Amino acid sequence: MILKPEELNMVEIRKEAVDQYIDFSNLIKSTLENPEFFENYSKKDLIELLENGSKIYLFKYHEFAIASCMLLKISKNRLKELGILDENGIELGPQAVFLDMRGNGIQKFMIKTMEDISKELKYSYIIGVVQKEDEIANSNFKKLHYQIVKEIDNSIIYQKDLTN
Repeated sequence: MILKPEELNMVEIRKEAVDQYIDFSNLIKSTLENPEFFENYSKKDLIELLENGSKIYLFKYHEFAIASCMLLKISKNRLKELGILDENGIELGPQAVFLDMRGNGIQKFMIKTMEDISKELKYSYIIGVVQKEDEIANSNFKKLHYQIVKEIDNSIIYQKDLTN
Protein backbone atom coordinates (compact mmCIF):
# COMPACT_ATOMS: atom_id res chain seq x y z
CA MET A 1 0.00 0.00 0.00
CA ILE A 2 1.32 3.41 -0.94
CA LEU A 3 0.78 5.87 1.86
CA LYS A 4 1.86 9.47 2.29
CA PRO A 5 3.12 10.10 5.83
CA GLU A 6 1.17 13.37 5.87
CA GLU A 7 -2.03 11.27 5.82
CA LEU A 8 -1.24 9.95 9.29
CA ASN A 9 -2.92 11.21 12.43
CA MET A 10 -0.60 11.46 15.44
CA VAL A 11 -2.16 10.55 18.79
CA GLU A 12 -0.37 11.28 22.07
CA ILE A 13 -0.90 8.44 24.53
CA ARG A 14 -1.90 9.47 28.05
CA LYS A 15 -1.59 7.35 31.22
CA GLU A 16 -5.17 6.10 30.99
CA ALA A 17 -4.59 4.85 27.43
CA VAL A 18 -1.25 3.02 27.71
CA ASP A 19 -3.05 -0.24 26.92
CA GLN A 20 -3.44 1.06 23.34
CA TYR A 21 0.33 1.33 23.05
CA ILE A 22 0.87 -2.09 24.68
CA ASP A 23 -1.62 -3.71 22.28
CA PHE A 24 0.06 -2.04 19.31
CA SER A 25 3.58 -2.96 20.41
CA ASN A 26 2.61 -6.59 21.01
CA LEU A 27 0.97 -6.76 17.59
CA ILE A 28 3.89 -5.17 15.80
CA LYS A 29 6.48 -7.32 17.59
CA SER A 30 4.68 -10.40 16.30
CA THR A 31 5.29 -9.18 12.73
CA LEU A 32 8.91 -8.10 13.07
CA GLU A 33 11.78 -10.04 11.59
CA ASN A 34 13.93 -8.87 14.53
CA PRO A 35 11.58 -8.32 17.49
CA GLU A 36 14.59 -7.87 19.78
CA PHE A 37 15.09 -4.43 18.17
CA PHE A 38 11.85 -3.28 19.82
CA GLU A 39 12.06 -2.67 23.56
CA ASN A 40 9.58 -4.21 25.97
CA TYR A 41 7.89 -1.91 28.46
CA SER A 42 5.42 -3.01 31.13
CA LYS A 43 2.30 -0.96 31.83
CA LYS A 44 3.93 0.24 35.05
CA ASP A 45 7.08 1.28 33.13
CA LEU A 46 5.04 3.23 30.57
CA ILE A 47 3.02 5.04 33.23
CA GLU A 48 6.22 5.94 35.07
CA LEU A 49 7.77 7.25 31.84
CA LEU A 50 4.72 9.44 31.21
CA GLU A 51 4.69 10.70 34.81
CA ASN A 52 8.36 11.70 34.42
CA GLY A 53 7.74 13.78 31.29
CA SER A 54 8.32 11.28 28.50
CA LYS A 55 5.84 11.13 25.63
CA ILE A 56 4.37 8.22 23.67
CA TYR A 57 2.76 8.55 20.26
CA LEU A 58 0.79 6.33 17.91
CA PHE A 59 0.48 7.24 14.25
CA LYS A 60 -2.84 6.18 12.77
CA TYR A 61 -4.18 5.83 9.28
CA HIS A 62 -7.89 6.33 9.66
CA GLU A 63 -8.53 4.43 12.91
CA PHE A 64 -5.71 1.92 12.54
CA ALA A 65 -2.40 2.38 14.39
CA ILE A 66 0.40 1.68 11.92
CA ALA A 67 3.42 3.20 13.69
CA SER A 68 4.64 4.37 17.09
CA CYS A 69 7.47 6.22 18.74
CA MET A 70 8.48 7.82 22.04
CA LEU A 71 10.32 10.83 23.35
CA LEU A 72 12.14 9.80 26.52
CA LYS A 73 13.48 12.07 29.23
CA ILE A 74 17.18 11.33 29.64
CA SER A 75 18.30 10.48 33.17
CA LYS A 76 21.62 11.70 34.54
CA ASN A 77 22.83 8.08 34.64
CA ARG A 78 21.93 7.65 30.97
CA LEU A 79 23.78 10.87 30.07
CA LYS A 80 26.83 9.64 31.94
CA GLU A 81 26.64 6.25 30.17
CA LEU A 82 26.49 8.02 26.81
CA GLY A 83 29.22 10.50 27.70
CA ILE A 84 26.98 13.52 27.09
CA LEU A 85 27.43 16.57 29.30
CA ASP A 86 24.50 18.75 28.19
CA GLU A 87 21.38 17.85 30.21
CA ASN A 88 18.94 19.70 27.92
CA GLY A 89 18.30 16.83 25.54
CA ILE A 90 15.71 14.20 24.86
CA GLU A 91 15.98 10.65 23.54
CA LEU A 92 14.02 9.36 20.61
CA GLY A 93 12.65 6.11 21.95
CA PRO A 94 11.61 3.00 20.06
CA GLN A 95 10.08 3.59 16.65
CA ALA A 96 8.05 0.93 14.93
CA VAL A 97 6.27 0.77 11.58
CA PHE A 98 4.07 -2.10 10.41
CA LEU A 99 5.89 -4.23 7.87
CA ASP A 100 3.28 -3.62 5.14
CA MET A 101 3.66 0.14 5.58
CA ARG A 102 7.45 0.29 5.32
CA GLY A 103 9.03 2.04 2.38
CA ASN A 104 6.67 5.02 2.61
CA GLY A 105 9.01 7.29 4.60
CA ILE A 106 7.03 6.86 7.83
CA GLN A 107 10.03 6.42 10.14
CA LYS A 108 11.71 9.53 8.74
CA PHE A 109 8.41 11.42 9.07
CA MET A 110 8.11 10.33 12.73
CA ILE A 111 11.70 11.34 13.49
CA LYS A 112 11.18 14.78 11.91
CA THR A 113 7.91 15.17 13.84
CA MET A 114 9.66 14.27 17.10
CA GLU A 115 12.39 16.80 16.28
CA ASP A 116 9.72 19.50 15.83
CA ILE A 117 8.04 18.59 19.13
CA SER A 118 11.43 18.57 20.88
CA LYS A 119 12.23 22.03 19.52
CA GLU A 120 8.85 23.31 20.76
CA LEU A 121 9.70 21.88 24.18
CA LYS A 122 13.00 23.84 24.04
CA TYR A 123 15.37 20.86 23.97
CA SER A 124 18.79 21.63 22.51
CA TYR A 125 19.44 18.17 21.06
CA ILE A 126 17.85 14.81 20.40
CA ILE A 127 19.54 11.42 20.49
CA GLY A 128 18.57 8.09 18.99
CA VAL A 129 19.90 4.64 19.80
CA VAL A 130 19.86 2.14 16.94
CA GLN A 131 20.94 -1.49 16.72
CA LYS A 132 23.96 -1.85 14.41
CA GLU A 133 22.12 -4.53 12.42
CA ASP A 134 19.12 -2.26 11.74
CA GLU A 135 20.23 -1.02 8.33
CA ILE A 136 17.05 0.93 7.55
CA ALA A 137 17.03 2.90 10.81
CA ASN A 138 20.76 3.62 10.55
CA SER A 139 20.28 4.86 7.00
CA ASN A 140 17.36 7.08 8.04
CA PHE A 141 19.30 8.70 10.89
CA LYS A 142 22.20 9.42 8.54
CA LYS A 143 19.87 10.86 5.87
CA LEU A 144 18.39 13.15 8.53
CA HIS A 145 21.88 14.48 9.40
CA TYR A 146 22.35 12.82 12.78
CA GLN A 147 25.93 12.44 13.94
CA ILE A 148 27.31 9.27 15.49
CA VAL A 149 28.46 10.13 18.99
CA LYS A 150 29.21 6.70 20.41
CA GLU A 151 28.92 2.95 19.90
CA ILE A 152 27.97 0.78 22.86
CA ASP A 153 27.85 -2.99 22.41
CA ASN A 154 25.53 -3.57 19.42
CA SER A 155 24.10 -0.04 19.42
CA ILE A 156 24.96 3.19 17.63
CA ILE A 157 24.08 6.43 19.41
CA TYR A 158 23.12 9.29 17.11
CA GLN A 159 22.71 12.93 18.09
CA LYS A 160 21.30 15.98 16.33
CA ASP A 161 21.57 19.62 17.41
CA LEU A 162 18.14 21.27 17.58
CA THR A 163 19.31 24.82 18.19
CA ASN A 164 19.76 25.72 14.49
